[in-house]
Amino acid sequence: MKVVVVILFVVLVFAVFLGRSFRPASRRHEARKAQAVRVRELLGKGCFSPAQALSYLRKINPYSFEELVLDGFKKAGYGVRRNRSYSGDGGVDGRVSKDGFDYLVQCKRYRGYISRQDVEDFSRVCTRECRRGFFVHTGKTGEGSRDAAGWLNNVDIVSGDRMLALVGFTDKTSNNEDK
Repeated sequence: MKVVVVILFVVLVFAVFLGRSFRPASRRHEARKAQAVRVRELLGKGCFSPAQALSYLRKINPYSFEELVLDGFKKAGYGVRRNRSYSGDGGVDGRVSKDGFDYLVQCKRYRGYISRQDVEDFSRVCTRECRRGFFVHTGKTGEGSRDAAGWLNNVDIVSGDRMLALVGFTDKTSNNEDK
């Protein structure tokens, strides 16, 4: 009888420990998703110029940026599969699908030029998984990175206006009456 009580106690302690160890990560994940929703709403109000919006996006939490990008793909009609955790993702921040095609997504918050090596590394992941990929970033795409994406032929770089449109940016600061 004592053995059964001890076993039940150990199982109970183990279950409580497991429940607590998984809950904070889930809460953090939900918090990042909620921040991404707030950022998307703010960008959609038209309070920023494109340059200000890029500057703002470079400052938000990188995991919230990932959530913002994946949410943008969802709103664009893609099916979205999120990773269970943000770190240790093997270079893939999410997976999206549309019209029977699956794509890998890599998100980077850069201030300067994106690294050609990062584009090549992501291309290798895409090749290994037999998928095309979207390399979404807030930085500048230099000639080397653009060339690499061109000859690698399995990575689509999404930056600048395309990235801003994807994450829900609305530019109401420019005067469109003369156009």
